[in-house]
Formats: sequence, structure tokens, C-alpha cells
Amino acid sequence: MLIPLNIDCGTVVPGHRVILVGLSDGGRSRNDLSRDHDVECQMVSLEYDLVPGVDPGEVADGFDERFMVQASCRSDVELPWTTAGDSGTGPGGIELFAGGPRTHGTLGPSPVPDGARTLTFVLYRPPASARDSSSRVAGTVDIDLVARTARWSAAEA
Repeated sequence: MLIPLNIDCGTVVPGHRVILVGLSDGGRSRNDLSRDHDVECQMVSLEYDLVPGVDPGEVADGFDERFMVQASCRSDVELPWTTAGDSGTGPGGIELFAGGPRTHGTLGPSPVPDGARTLTFVLYRPPASARDSSSRVAGTVDIDLVARTARWSAAEA
């Protein structure tokens, strides 16, 4: 981990607490997952755990997007490019739903421009349904890359 974390974001996903566990190193890249750019950036991912782990009995057909945390990323230095798709949220992944104490997930990779001092990830609740148009912002985590600290701010209900 570039920066270890232990931040409890509460029940961003129904029935499961989201615990941010760290900012991981994704190496350097010129690629935004769809094409190459002129600028090379450090890539990072925000690592998290769902507690308790997602039990296979909670999901239909082995996978369910209701358990996928989504996020967007911004910096104090303008991003030269982003990995966010049309939805404005970046890529991510999650372990197979096997229950247990934790299910691990990742948000990213996201580019970090040279000279950046802070990153802000906006976490979004998964939509309750395909027609859900309510605000899905769960909160933000501000990461100070110099001090190697982070602060969670929950969105107002």
C-alpha cells in the first residue's frame, strides 16, 4: 500500500459496512484504459472491504451490482486524463461473493498527476434499482498524499 487506511464509511452498501483499507500503487501509465496519452501518470486504486462479506445467498446468478461501490476521483492538480466512463465513475473490481468476514474490492486505477498533493474520491451508493434517480453520493474521502492521512466526510442524508 502507498498509504494504509482504516476508515469506516458506514453502510454505503445495504447490509455491509465499507471499510477503506488503503491507496495502492498501480505503477505509471499513459493509458486511460481505452487509449494512450502524451502524459504519463502514477496510477492508484482505493482498496476497500465490505464487512461482513457478501454471502452468495444475497445475490442472484452469482453477481449483483447492488454490492459494487462506485467512485469518481479528482485532484488538486488538474487531471490530464481520467479513467471514468460515461457515468463519471471510474473502474473497479470485487472478489467473488463467498461470505465470510470481508469481501475485498478496489476502486480504480485512477491517474495521479505529478505534483498532486491531495486526491478526493467521491463514493456513490449502488442504485437501488434501474430507475433509481435519488442522490447516490455517500460521501468523500480526502487523501493528503504528503502527510499520508485521510479524512472521510459522509454526505448529508
